[in-house]
Amino acid sequence: MSSENHNSSNGRDEEILRAAADWIVRRDLGFASEDEREFNAWLDEDPRHGEAFEGRLRIWKQFDQVKPKAPAVSSEPSAGESKGSVPKGRRVVQFAVWGGIAAAIAIGFFVTQTIQNPGHAALTADHVAMEYERHKLDDESVVELNAGARVSVHYSGKERLIRLHAGEAHFIVMKDSSRPFIVEAGETRIKALGTAFNVNFNAESVEVLVTEGSVWLDSQALVDQEAGEESFVLSAGQRSVVSHEVSEEETVIEDVTAREVEEHTYWQSPNIEFIDQPLSHVVEQMNRYNEVQIVIADSEIATRSVTLSVRPKNIGGFLAMVEAAFDVKAETQSSEEIYLRAQ
Repeated sequence: MSSENHNSSNGRDEEILRAAADWIVRRDLGFASEDEREFNAWLDEDPRHGEAFEGRLRIWKQFDQVKPKAPAVSSEPSAGESKGSVPKGRRVVQFAVWGGIAAAIAIGFFVTQTIQNPGHAALTADHVAMEYERHKLDDESVVELNAGARVSVHYSGKERLIRLHAGEAHFIVMKDSSRPFIVEAGETRIKALGTAFNVNFNAESVEVLVTEGSVWLDSQALVDQEAGEESFVLSAGQRSVVSHEVSEEETVIEDVTAREVEEHTYWQSPNIEFIDQPLSHVVEQMNRYNEVQIVIADSEIATRSVTLSVRPKNIGGFLAMVEAAFDVKAETQSSEEIYLRAQ
């Protein structure tokens, strides 16, 4: 399947998920008869619509525990309103609040499962990761894909070849001396020597970072350099960037600290889950993983109950959820602190 078809298919799937999330929010606010007819028509259009709706509904039910309380309103209608109707202004406010939540549901913010594939069949084609994915290959090696990564797997009796067409991936390789494990990123080839390593293939360069063991780095770009070196070995804790452009500058092997390795691979951090935990506890745990610290400025919000699954390095996503779920505002105080305040 071509990458164009893959992108079209993935774009359609995302559109369906977002539509499903929107229907859940609309239903929660209250269906009118015309809404019910429109919803049923949407379900009948495509069997995937019903599947997406059920999946998003399960996430909504988890989220239901952290809904903010609706402000008290008078039961008496104002002038021009009939009993049982929802004033237009109020409905707009409600949609504004729940719109952010619908977006969180649509992207699976609360999904607790990491996507795993027991075999390599799903990666044999030109596969595009729409979010973080973790795949176990048939030789027990593991490929972790950052969102946007595009890969294809080509295993044979002689070698285990993975082509990284774009984006970032981390590889944990099982040793097999009879079949070398090779990653191709453009003109750069990385041969694993019993190892774990990260490859970031972008428009300007290929960055290779070894987190365990060592790799053999081979690239035509290296031949074109003044040094004339075609390949070299990178060991754990070392990083190299190979530019796609011909340059007189030699490719440099640099040592990186454990903190720098963590910063380069933060996207691989697994989700941590919280069930009916006070916001203060969740913030405390998030702060353990990040230099930027979240400070709860108002004690009244510290005890609010939170149920979610989130990557500890995803501060932006976490703050967006908190702002959408509660009457809370995140304010950046400095490069090191973000304050949460009650609205």
